[in-house]
Amino acid sequence: MNDLVITVDSLSKVYSRGHQSKKVLPGPLGNLPLVGRRTVATDSFHALRDLSFEVRRGDRIGIVGRNGAGKSTLLKILSRVIVPTTGEIRIRGRLTSLLEVGTGFEKEATGRHNIYLNAGLYGLSRKDIEARFESIVSFSGVGDFLDTPVKHYSSGMYMRLAFSIAAHLDPDILLLDEVLAVGDMAFQQKCLAKIEDITQNNERTILFVSHSLGHVAQYCNKVLWLHDGQIRFFGDLQAGLQLYSEFMAPKTAGSLQDRSDRSGTGRARITGLRLENGKDGVCDGLHTGAPAELVVDWEAYDIKPHEGERVFINVIFENEKKQRIFGTPSDVVDSRVCIANGSGRYRCRIPRLPLLPGVYACTAGLMIDGQLVDKLADAMTIMVLDGDYHGTGRLQVKQFGDFVTDYNWTQDDLPADASQPAAAAGS
Repeated sequence: MNDLVITVDSLSKVYSRGHQSKKVLPGPLGNLPLVGRRTVATDSFHALRDLSFEVRRGDRIGIVGRNGAGKSTLLKILSRVIVPTTGEIRIRGRLTSLLEVGTGFEKEATGRHNIYLNAGLYGLSRKDIEARFESIVSFSGVGDFLDTPVKHYSSGMYMRLAFSIAAHLDPDILLLDEVLAVGDMAFQQKCLAKIEDITQNNERTILFVSHSLGHVAQYCNKVLWLHDGQIRFFGDLQAGLQLYSEFMAPKTAGSLQDRSDRSGTGRARITGLRLENGKDGVCDGLHTGAPAELVVDWEAYDIKPHEGERVFINVIFENEKKQRIFGTPSDVVDSRVCIANGSGRYRCRIPRLPLLPGVYACTAGLMIDGQLVDKLADAMTIMVLDGDYHGTGRLQVKQFGDFVTDYNWTQDDLPADASQPAAAAGS
């Protein structure tokens, strides 16, 4: 059985680039342009250049790249919104796409009419649409404005209705272009939960454009990295995200030892921070629940003998929104770490990494005798992928929080009369 659902062969898209010419008239406030302007084509540029790749049934591909890399152009071509300049695409299966806000909506029509219109364009019969209608309206949360022309909708309402329609069409292939860029936090969580449900079906294929590497790490199994309209990488999720993270990370001169954007007295400096998996040595990424070791290298310059035993070391993990997820303060667990003039190394063992899939930044800090001597923000970036934390084969989802912890549910055996509701006082 052929499981290829999308084949892209030598695909290119060329646009003309031009400038506007105008005539000016002298005036008391300077030269004033005439109303009439004429666009003159000067040259052309490749939005996409010679792309070739294959997508198989069940692939969940995260498309990453800087603004202007060609991500949205690719999805528009796959959605047949625009045509390529050269090349060929072959699609097998029913495809649904959610591009920028309001694409495919008839602005003068009501929300109700647009549900039938959009679902009909994707091949659903009126009977199929009616079977899904209530679910679409309920999920979107625009029921009070269902009979209002969508030209009066806010951008958030547009997105809620558009996403709800796309997500309820049960497509074989779903294309999503930065669907979480618009909308409030509550609806974003609903969208993430819906994407989670869709990705559980191994027969569904998803191409997902997002600037959030955490979302890509959570929902995708492959990465397509576009750069200046060309494919820079296509393949393994962890390898692709690591390459892209390194490319996008702020460039610092040399090692941590050379960084000047640090705070503290400077009597000691953190010179290295890395993650080891406790088995194979240094690694850039781990799975949820895997053993991990933080290794901190340091140098000290002006430490008095009596100070060497009053040391506090901490590494804090932050998500992409710069929210603190957890830290590893040495004093809380009564870890005995010391310091002396010269160089040394601290090691923090984490038996099971509690982080859910995503990209995290680490801030490292060192205190001696209650005084901050060194602190480095964004000292390291790590990537975490899905893992079987609980050993059940079932993975935790991000809608329940940002980290995982040990827990176990049990049921108490209650006396027979204890299962009855208590009688009201005074009855």
